[in-house]
Amino acid sequence: MPPPNDLDKVNSELYELLQDFEWHSTDRKNVAAGGKPESITKFNGPIYDKVKEALNEEQDDDEQMGVTINRYTPEAWSKCLAHKDVINTKDSNIIIFGNFKGGALKFVNGHEITTTGVWHTFNGQMKHWAEEVTADTRYSIVRWYTKTEEVKAK
Repeated sequence: MPPPNDLDKVNSELYELLQDFEWHSTDRKNVAAGGKPESITKFNGPIYDKVKEALNEEQDDDEQMGVTINRYTPEAWSKCLAHKDVINTKDSNIIIFGNFKGGALKFVNGHEITTTGVWHTFNGQMKHWAEEVTADTRYSIVRWYTKTEEVKAK
């Protein structure tokens, strides 16, 4: 990871990229019925590159890093349903941005992530979900790894 002051700058740049991103609904299956998920997986581009800069971790030759960006708003009545990230090969990282209400990332073991603006590490293969956002906009970026064969199979 970059030094703390540099990491703060990179994180601020990521937040700006998310706010400027051209969002659209997707067909993500683990968002509550009636929700309009805005969740996009990237394997390249400026957000992907900034995440690599922020987390700077080596990957094995047979692994692929993925970056999933999410936007949840009360208008879209969106929350992420309980699920496991079954194709992940390592722990995931998440950073959450915004002045929203609700939207905690919760885990079946009782742990939850609510702090914004800092990177958190979690095991995506443990059942987890994001609560409904009740005010303002919640952005998040999740960095994960999988074997390249799993990505090619999608």
